[in-house]
Amino acid sequence: MTTTVALITLFIAAVWLVGKRLRDSSTTLEIPYLEFDGDNSPERYARDTREIMQKGYRRYSKKGIPFAMRNPVDRNHPQVIMPQKYLESVRNAPQSVIDFYSFLEKSSVMKDVGGPPLSNEASDMVRIDLTRALSDLISQMQDDCTRAFQKGMPSCQDWTPLFPFEVLLDLFARTIAQVLYGAELAGRDDWLVHTIYPFINHLMLAPPAVISGYHPSLRFLAKYFETHTKMVYKGRKQAEDILRPILDKYKMQRATPNEKKAPRDGIRWLLDRYDSLGKELTPELLAQDLLFVTVAAIQTSAAVGCSILFDMMDRPVSLSQIRAEISSVKEACGGNWNRQSLAQLRFLDSFMKESKRVHTFTQGICLFSVTIGVVRVGSRVTVTVERMVVVPYRFDDGLQIPAGTQLSFPNQQLNLDDDVYPDAETFQADRFLKKRMEDDPNKHHFASVSEDSITWGSGYHACPGRFLAQDTLKLLFIYLLDGFEFKHVKDGQTRPKDMYHGFAIGPDVTMPVLSRRRG
Repeated sequence: MTTTVALITLFIAAVWLVGKRLRDSSTTLEIPYLEFDGDNSPERYARDTREIMQKGYRRYSKKGIPFAMRNPVDRNHPQVIMPQKYLESVRNAPQSVIDFYSFLEKSSVMKDVGGPPLSNEASDMVRIDLTRALSDLISQMQDDCTRAFQKGMPSCQDWTPLFPFEVLLDLFARTIAQVLYGAELAGRDDWLVHTIYPFINHLMLAPPAVISGYHPSLRFLAKYFETHTKMVYKGRKQAEDILRPILDKYKMQRATPNEKKAPRDGIRWLLDRYDSLGKELTPELLAQDLLFVTVAAIQTSAAVGCSILFDMMDRPVSLSQIRAEISSVKEACGGNWNRQSLAQLRFLDSFMKESKRVHTFTQGICLFSVTIGVVRVGSRVTVTVERMVVVPYRFDDGLQIPAGTQLSFPNQQLNLDDDVYPDAETFQADRFLKKRMEDDPNKHHFASVSEDSITWGSGYHACPGRFLAQDTLKLLFIYLLDGFEFKHVKDGQTRPKDMYHGFAIGPDVTMPVLSRRRG
C-alpha cells in the first residue's frame, strides 16, 4: 500500500513538473518585442501600457509590422499587436484556427470565476434575431423607456447630484428588459435589481481578485474560497431558479396554436436557436446566455452613454443643435419614435460616434473596474478585434504565429491617427455627418464598422448588439436632453480625464454631475 501511494505521488509530481516546464517555456516570436526601459514591473504596465502601445504604433504598426509585448494574463505567451494589413486575414480566418471565444475565455478569466461564456446561440440571437426585430420593437422600447425614467431617474426638481453611469445603467437595463426577457420577467425587481445588478458587481470584482490571489494552476479553487467568485456561482444558480418556471411556460406555449402570435423576445429566440440545432435549452444554458448578453449590453452601453454625456456637457453649442434636431424630428414623427425617425437624428449620431472615437471603447467585459454606488463599472480597452491563435498559423507573407498567442489590433491609436482622421485630437461633432454627406449617407454612423473604424470589432465577431446599443442610447438621450439639464458640480469644471489600467480605459465615473428638470 505504501509503495502504491509513493508511486502515485511520484507520478503526480512528474506530471506537475513536466506541466510546469511547458508552462514556463516562453513562446518564440520572430517579431519586435517592446518593453519599458528601467522599471518593467507589472505595476508599470498597469499604469503606462498606453506608452508602449503608442511607441509600437508609431514605430511598427504604421509601417505594417506586428510587434509583441507583455500579456497581462499569460506571461508565457506575449500579446501580438497586429497592423491593419492583417485585419482581413484575421477576421476571415476559420474559428478553428483563429478564435474569438478562446480569447474571451482566456483574457477575462471567465472560466476561473464561473462567469457565463459567450455561446454561438446567444451571439446569433442578438446579431440576427434581435437586430432584425428592432424595427418592430422601438415603439415597445419607447414605452419601456418612459417607465424606466419614471422609476429610475431622480425627480431633479432643483440641481441634484447624481452619477451618470449609475443612472444610465438602470435606465438602459429597464429599457431593453422586455426585449431580452419578455414582459413577465422584465417587470420583476427580484430579477433586475436583486439578481442582475449584484451579479455584475461580483463578476467585475472576481477576476482581479483571482488573478492576484491565485496561481493559474490553482484558480480552480477560487470557487470554494474567493468571496466574489462564490457569489458569481450563487448568482448563476439564483438566475437558473428564477428562469426555470418561466422557461417551462415558454416551452408549453410552443405547443399551442397561438405560439406564432406571441411576442418575440430573447427567451423565445434562444428556444428557436437551440431547437434548430437539435439542442435542449435548459435553465442552466438560458441563465448562461441571458446573463452574458445582459452584462455585456448594459455595462458597456452605460459606460459609453456616460462618456457621451460628459462630452455633451462640455459643448453647449453642439448640445443646443442636438436638442433642436430632436425637437424637429419629434414634431415630424408625432413623438412616436421608430427606427426611421431615430436614424434622422444625424447630428446626434455623428456626435456619439465622434465621442467614441476620441474616447475609445470596445466590446466585451473587461477586468478593470471601479465602484459607483452598488454597481461595478467595467472599462473599455485600447485594443480591438481580439483573437486567440488556436493552432500554429502562417500568414500569406510568411509571418508565423504559434498556437496560444493572443492577437489584437490598435484601437485608440488608430482613432487618434492624423493620417486616418485629420486633426484627430480635436473633437469635431459633425465629423461623421460630413463624411456621410461627402461619401455615403449609409456609412459612418454610430454602429457602423469599416477598415478605419474598428472600435466595434470587425467581421463576424463585430459586436452583435451594437445596433441595439445605438437605438437604445438615442432613446435615452431623447428623454434625458428633452427633460433635463446637466452641469458639473463646480464652475469651470470639464470632463474628467479618462482612467487607464493596462490595456483598459474608461470614463471617470466616480465624478458626480448636477441635473435639473427643464422647464
